Amino acid sequence: MTGVNRRIAAVSALWLALFPLLAGCWDRREINDIAIVLGTAVDKEGEMYRTTLQIALPGQMSGTKGGGGGTTGRKNWLMVSDVAETPKFATFKGQQMMSRLVNLSHRRVFIIGEKVARDGIQKLLDTMARDPDNRLTTLVLVAEGRADRVLNIESSLELVPAEAIREEAALFQRHPPTLKDVANILYDPGKDPMLPCISIAEMSSLDADNTNKAIRLDKLAVFRDDRLVGIADGELRDGLLLASGQSKDFKLLVPAPEGEGNLNVIFHHYAARLQPIFERERIRMRIIADGYGTVVENNSNFFMHRPEGIKKVEQAVNDAVRNRIEKAVRWLREKKSDAVGFGRAIHVRRPQEWHRMRKNWREEFSRADVEVVTMLDVENFGYNRAPFGKREEVLR
Repeated sequence: MTGVNRRIAAVSALWLALFPLLAGCWDRREINDIAIVLGTAVDKEGEMYRTTLQIALPGQMSGTKGGGGGTTGRKNWLMVSDVAETPKFATFKGQQMMSRLVNLSHRRVFIIGEKVARDGIQKLLDTMARDPDNRLTTLVLVAEGRADRVLNIESSLELVPAEAIREEAALFQRHPPTLKDVANILYDPGKDPMLPCISIAEMSSLDADNTNKAIRLDKLAVFRDDRLVGIADGELRDGLLLASGQSKDFKLLVPAPEGEGNLNVIFHHYAARLQPIFERERIRMRIIADGYGTVVENNSNFFMHRPEGIKKVEQAVNDAVRNRIEKAVRWLREKKSDAVGFGRAIHVRRPQEWHRMRKNWREEFSRADVEVVTMLDVENFGYNRAPFGKREEVLR
């Protein structure tokens, strides 16, 4: 055999040896063999955990006409639930009731029941972090009451409730917290978790005898370390969102500076930053809020055309935002929860000071002076600065 033939034979033998490796994905799983989980809910029942999985039914989704989830009359998802000593083992037990392998790589939301949150969420994070199938971008929320009931509320606009919850979270906050965010907060000193809180609301229809349940996301769950210590609603919720800079297209209803009625303002740009100020043995925190908004509704008899009227509107807006932030900070100090991240701001700017006070930071925070500085402008008053449809003699 010549040298050329020997080289050809050697190359051919190498290709034959590598050929089995080119046969395809040896560990692939067909779509017909997996159950795609879109949402998970974890609740507490006594000392046991109930884990509920929301599994997509692709066959039902493909037959849906239109974009709504309730157009076919049949659900597009399956709920599988079981109870065990740990959340992960409850998932294993639920697997025994399914003919397909549970797949968590497409999960949209992870909802924690209120009882579980008050007991501590560190166990849940450990379970999710150890499994490589879990997505670190999964949104984490707290349910007011039971999480499995919230996850099973049908949405008329989305195919599955998990997707509706994800979309609501994106509208509620500028950066909805993910699994990665929550883990970083718990590992990083100087800040406590603050998660969106979701609940069930009654939605009245045009038919007076018929009411439907809807998913409502309008509250915040505040933690101390990994335990839930309070749920904020109304002005408290607004103040927390404003103080943390997490408000998205924030809507503010303020009384008219003069006369009767209200003004509706939307902030299209808003930012907040924390500034620690050290004074000998004391520390003072400053929250600086700036941005601009638009008056979208004037339901009053206040005339905004005059320059002095514009200044009064801006003053009313700044006062309202400042009052909400101060109210939220007082509430956090009562709960001894640093959900806004004052400690983290000290840790970043003055590491030596933080090292000195970190062990007693919650006590230090409960006594610290907090100053709120607002620099908010109202740049657009709409086409009509006077209330539309009101005569000039009734304006103030």
